[in-house]
Amino acid sequence: YYVGSGYRTSVGGLSRMLVPLVLAGLLILNTMLGTVYERKAEIGIYNAIGLNPTHIFIFFLAEAFVYGVIGSVGGYLIKAEGYRFLFLLGAGLSAAGVAVFTLYAVRRARRLVIR
Repeated sequence: YYVGSGYRTSVGGLSRMLVPLVLAGLLILNTMLGTVYERKAEIGIYNAIGLNPTHIFIFFLAEAFVYGVIGSVGGYLIKAEGYRFLFLLGAGLSAAGVAVFTLYAVRRARRLVIR
């Protein structure tokens, strides 16, 4: 590759990430709408004790932020452990494959030995 003065960095793959991002956004929207629907009585109580709509908005925004942080950290940890598991699984399958395919050669060598 030639890197000269006209070199530009390009970012690709947005088209492949668009559908999962939209689906994740719709999932979050559904979760938050369900939370609002389930907590209608609680919202009424907040209103009765004097909280204005901005405070209620901040409550739900904070809840969404917590969902986002927990989901991000949890997803990262699951991914990290998943890769570790897949690496060990791949290494184990590779070792097992070598052992299985070596058995044939070992049996042939054993037959060559004079008793």
